[in-house]
Amino acid sequence: MSTPCRLIMTRALPEAVQSAARLEALGLVIDIVPILEQELLKAGLPAAGEVTSIALTSQNALAGLKYNRALEDYLALPLFAVGEKSGRAALDAGFSMVEWSDGGVGALAHLIGQRQPGSAVFYPGAETVSGDLEALLTPFGCKVTRVPVYRMRGLEALPKDISTLLAAGVIDGALIYSQRAASIFAGLAGNADIEMLCLSETIGQVLLRAGYSRISLADFPSEEAMMALALSFARGQIR
Repeated sequence: MSTPCRLIMTRALPEAVQSAARLEALGLVIDIVPILEQELLKAGLPAAGEVTSIALTSQNALAGLKYNRALEDYLALPLFAVGEKSGRAALDAGFSMVEWSDGGVGALAHLIGQRQPGSAVFYPGAETVSGDLEALLTPFGCKVTRVPVYRMRGLEALPKDISTLLAAGVIDGALIYSQRAASIFAGLAGNADIEMLCLSETIGQVLLRAGYSRISLADFPSEEAMMALALSFARGQIR
């Protein structure tokens, strides 16, 4: 008799709950361990008249704009987002002119460059970002104003029950969504003998350098691809 595949979901809340629910509906057992926690920041933001569009790489930035009581100031501007999920979150927040790319920051830069070459782009985002949107938009003549409106604090220790389960070999794998989360998880979990299911190759490289050898990559840097990767891995686990 087979035992359901058990995975650690490392996404930040509330996205972790949504992703976990999808996998649990497919018969997997999911332990939610957010490696990064959101903290909203007070920030000095550009006037809406000084920029021509918004770049959104995470829906967390929308919460940051709300926290600074500035979201409504920008609703009339076109917004370009990474991924459908962030794009739809922008629509729900009140933006009416929204387009999204299917890839990461590189695809977003190409979309903005094609739609608004030479434009002034406001990029509210995290304190630490993995891609250089400003450099990617330079060939298109765009000027980027990046303002951190939130930061992600790293978890300092794994929950005791998770550490116990890892030591007992009960957990089969972990879903990792960012390079920083990969680095923090590796530091907290040590070289646990589990499958690391990664959103991108760059995340996998972080884990390789940390000593992990069992690494699987999503076909595409998207939530749907991560769900497919987790399901494919689970189907291959027969105890």
